[in-house]
Amino acid sequence: MSRRKWLGAAGAIGLCAGERILFPARLSAAEASQAVDIGSRRELFVDNFLIEKLDGARRMLHQPTPREISLVRNKPWEGNATSKETVFRDGDIYRMYYRGRQWMRTGLNGHPTVICYAESRDGITWTKPELGLFEFNGSKKNNIIWDAKETNDFSVFKDPNPECQPEHLYKAVGRTYSPKHGKNTALFAFSSPDGIHWKLMREEPIASGGAFDSTNLAFWDAARGVYRAYFRGHRGVVRHVRTVTSPDFVNWSKPEYLKLNSAAADGVSNTPFKPDPTNQLYTNQIIPYYRAPHILLGFPTRYVDYGWTESTRNLPGANIRKRRQSGIL
Repeated sequence: MSRRKWLGAAGAIGLCAGERILFPARLSAAEASQAVDIGSRRELFVDNFLIEKLDGARRMLHQPTPREISLVRNKPWEGNATSKETVFRDGDIYRMYYRGRQWMRTGLNGHPTVICYAESRDGITWTKPELGLFEFNGSKKNNIIWDAKETNDFSVFKDPNPECQPEHLYKAVGRTYSPKHGKNTALFAFSSPDGIHWKLMREEPIASGGAFDSTNLAFWDAARGVYRAYFRGHRGVVRHVRTVTSPDFVNWSKPEYLKLNSAAADGVSNTPFKPDPTNQLYTNQIIPYYRAPHILLGFPTRYVDYGWTESTRNLPGANIRKRRQSGIL
């Protein structure tokens, strides 16, 4: 690795590829003008923003190991199309939120989409508490926390903002039905005092003009003092990630598309995203890194169009999919 690209405290220690590297704090005037002042904060070697060159080292992700089945979704309200999980640790428990949906080959829902809740003490064994909040087939003995018409993709987080009011301690974003905006084209903000009892924070959506039918998410960006939300959008026929920000989770900026950071030598150049049908982004999974929260990490899923097949014909919205695949949408 080349010598430092940042300016830090004297004797600062950086960790890379299992080795401790000492970065001198004395820089020439020319070097100082190009250095990034990081003070004493922790940094990750995830890109070329701070590191000019790596020699004999490589970056790699940990590989997950499949284990036992933790949660069987076999209840009538969970249906055959449960998905879109949000899982996080909250004190002594883990919380899980997921979609319950029954899909029929005719293209109709077997029952309205609902949002379900489960919890665990160890992250391995999960229970579905009978919450008694919403009726399903004549009974409230279920783990449903929200059943508004066409609610979908409900992503929850516990708000660490020190200014957060107790009644809004848990927040979420999700697609839900709106008489004004329809069932697919708007994303709404929700809040809860306990993670179980939820309400809309406002009648108007935080963003509109998109499908919002994949995993949308939001979080408090402590380093910049704003809330951020990320969701999918279309630039012509290309799927890409959009974002909005808010000071209070109620008033939001206008959506804008992400830009891709280049690997330029200076490490800071930004290049506008160029739509490429062969390189589309679907879900984004962007989060602050918990040990260095000023760094936002994204783990997006690529969308690959395999063309028009018999399987595609049986998916929801076949006519729209065919038009988009042909480049009409």
